[in-house]
Amino acid sequence: MTLISTTLLNRVKEIVDLSHPDQILDSLDFLLEETLKFDENTGTEFGLDGGVCCFSQKQNLLRFAGAKMNLYYKSANEIFELKGNKKSLGYVTKPHPQSFDVHDVSLSSSPTFYLFSDGLTDQVGGPKKIMYGKKRIIRKISEISDLDLTIQNISQDFEQYQGENRRRDDISLFGFRVSNQVETV
Repeated sequence: MTLISTTLLNRVKEIVDLSHPDQILDSLDFLLEETLKFDENTGTEFGLDGGVCCFSQKQNLLRFAGAKMNLYYKSANEIFELKGNKKSLGYVTKPHPQSFDVHDVSLSSSPTFYLFSDGLTDQVGGPKKIMYGKKRIIRKISEISDLDLTIQNISQDFEQYQGENRRRDDISLFGFRVSNQVETV
C-alpha cells in the first residue's frame, strides 16, 4: 500500500491545491478506489490510515487533516491532540468528495509535531501482554524536550516492549518541527 500511495500522491500533487490537506486526502482516497477497483463481490479490501500536514510560511501556520490518524503537538510543555476523522482511505467505494476536518496550528511557538500509526499503539507486549498504548507515547513526548531523543526513546522502548511478540501491523512514527527549514526525524 505504501508504494501505491506514494505513486498516487505524486498524481495528487499535480491536480490538487497542496495547501488543503482535506482535499489531498479526498483525492488520495478517490485514486485508491480507482486504482484498486474495489468490487463488493470479491471481498478484497485494501486501504490505509494517514495524515496530511500543509505549511504556510506566509501565515506561519500548519494545517492538518487525518484519516483515522491524529496529530499530536507539544507547545510550552503542553501536549495537544488534533483528531483525524474516523474514516480510512480506500477499502470500499464511496461517494466523493469526502469531507475531512482541517485543523490549523500556529507555528509561532515552534511546537514539535508527532504522527504515529495504530500499529504502534496496538502492539501487544510487556509482561502482561497488553497493547503498547497511546498514553505511553504521550507520556514520553511530555517528558522529553528534544525531538530526536523523543523519537529514539519511543522507538527503543517499543522494541523492548514488543519483545518476542509477533508484530501485528505496519508501524509508523514521525516527528518534526517547523522552522525556516523543516526538521524531521
